[in-house]
Amino acid sequence: MNSILNNHYFKERILNKDYPSLSEKQQLAENILKSFPQLEKTKASPDDPIESFFFWKNGGEKKGPHTGIIEWKIGNLRGKVEKNNRKFLRPPKSLPDPCEHLMDDAELIAALRPNNQHMKQICDGMAKCHPHFAFLVQQGKSLSDIVTVFPHIVSYNGLVISMFVCGYRCVSVNKKT
Repeated sequence: MNSILNNHYFKERILNKDYPSLSEKQQLAENILKSFPQLEKTKASPDDPIESFFFWKNGGEKKGPHTGIIEWKIGNLRGKVEKNNRKFLRPPKSLPDPCEHLMDDAELIAALRPNNQHMKQICDGMAKCHPHFAFLVQQGKSLSDIVTVFPHIVSYNGLVISMFVCGYRCVSVNKKT
């Protein structure tokens, strides 16, 4: 019944970016209960209004999401609207700009041999190049592409990767590689 009524009253409107108001959803809940008084028993808890199962603004709170099966169905209808045809659009996610100097720094770091003498320089350089690493990850680059740019991710038995990804700084390491 909920699906039929919501589709009848609201589906075409939602598809045309005209979302029902709070009062229209509340009125539909009240009309359902007028037509089917035996459904008054469906309220969420004994202290709640009789239409709370169908529609309840903010779930009885002053803030928060609306509740009830009418709001649930309307939310599902809104979700079926194509993303570019929705009334309220989320701004597109922006990728960080790849900085030329960070790419140059990454190349310089990649050229260093992974030994104890270069470890601090590699760690500090990779920490500095972290925005470029994040850019590659957000672009969906493969692991082999990322390792090509940052070959020291696999150096030092994984020590550098934990420092690089977690943002730690190298202090000193006495371990030979």
